[in-house]
Amino acid sequence: MRLYKVIAMIGVAAIVTLFATTVSVFLFDKSFQYSQPSSELAQPHEQIAQSTQFGKRLLELQSQIESNPNSVKQGLTELDRNIRESSPAIEKIYFRIVERELAVHQKDQQAIDKVTTQLLTLADENGIDWVEPYIQSEDAYARLRAGEYLEGIALIERAISSFEAYGRHYLLLKAYNTAGILYNANNQLKQSQLHFYKGIELGKRYPSSIINGRLNNNLGLLYVHLEQWDKAITYLENARKINETSGKRADLLAVIWLNESFVYNRLGDLQSSQYAFEQALPIVEQSASPFIKVIKFKAEARLNLLRAELDKAAAVSRECVELALTQSYPKQKGICYFILAKAQLANGDLADAENTANQALSLFSEINHTRWLIRANLLMAEVYEKQGRAKEALELYKEYREQQWQQMINEVYALEFAFDTRQLEQERDLLSAQGQLNMLELSKEKLRFRIALIWGHLLCLLSWLSFVTRIQ
Repeated sequence: MRLYKVIAMIGVAAIVTLFATTVSVFLFDKSFQYSQPSSELAQPHEQIAQSTQFGKRLLELQSQIESNPNSVKQGLTELDRNIRESSPAIEKIYFRIVERELAVHQKDQQAIDKVTTQLLTLADENGIDWVEPYIQSEDAYARLRAGEYLEGIALIERAISSFEAYGRHYLLLKAYNTAGILYNANNQLKQSQLHFYKGIELGKRYPSSIINGRLNNNLGLLYVHLEQWDKAITYLENARKINETSGKRADLLAVIWLNESFVYNRLGDLQSSQYAFEQALPIVEQSASPFIKVIKFKAEARLNLLRAELDKAAAVSRECVELALTQSYPKQKGICYFILAKAQLANGDLADAENTANQALSLFSEINHTRWLIRANLLMAEVYEKQGRAKEALELYKEYREQQWQQMINEVYALEFAFDTRQLEQERDLLSAQGQLNMLELSKEKLRFRIALIWGHLLCLLSWLSFVTRIQ
């Protein structure tokens, strides 16, 4: 009987082990199931908005930096008295972020350096890894506005590398958007498209983010530069729908409408261009953003040109040029000069047109903006032609028309090739992942079959032991 007891004990142990394995494989094994990425931290401004009245006041001040910097400075001084040692780290850090943005706006380098040091110290003390790359991404955007594109690209690429390494995807959206704009401004359209697409793909994980609308808007502008109007309109409409349904930023909606007005203007569709412009007007009138007002002036001047109302076009262009804050946007100021020169040329004011076109060329040369340099030189060729300077006009036409077409052909080919390659890579990766998943599922089914087979053998063994025991 001892033998049977030993066998019985072994059998019980085996059954318990097998039962545990079966439960694990059939009920609790999730290793083969696809899971969505876990939710991540909110954007810094979302974290601060959810904290206290202190945080909400900070966001209010941040939104007024461009329109009322003196009021922001006073507000920060008042808030500074309320910061305590026990205050949450995110409040201390965001206070310094707003303080730094104000210093950047006022071009106070001494204050920028001081606050940057304080920010990095706070980040180090609290183990927060996103602050340094966040500063780099903000500095990249400041370089963009100043027309320093190469410096901006170097900064934003460092920020993106850090965000990707730390897994801070909630900050990558804005960084991808900034990178796309910088590469577009520097005429590296393949890289621009790549970063916009990366952002749009990542944005699917953050459907409520305002950056999704900006990414679609800026990709639409990329296709505007390539004169691929259908794609431009598609992405601009996507941007508008995203912004309207999410109920986010009115300023962004105004920019999108004004961009749509520009597309239809280029297509010669006065009615659609006028409609889009009118949709933007109520928002612009309520906005404190100087950038929105500059964009509005450009759209209005172009509409007047399309209607052949040349005096109005020239007057609005001058308003754009003379807007004091246009100094912060050298490319936009150059475009305003460009539109003014076109109005003067169409009106027969040839000396003024030449002088204005030279001012536009000077600004575009200063920021090294290839596309607008080509357009401004072609406009100058038209001025020379009207002045009877046929030889100079022909030389400019030959040089810059060839550059324009070569650039267009190269850019369109590069973008289409990059897009096709990206699609093929995605399909390849998808097939590879699907193949691995199928192999894993097959392995799991084999494991289940083997466990079922063991149970069958065990039941047969138990039946035999029971039969032998009864015989004895």
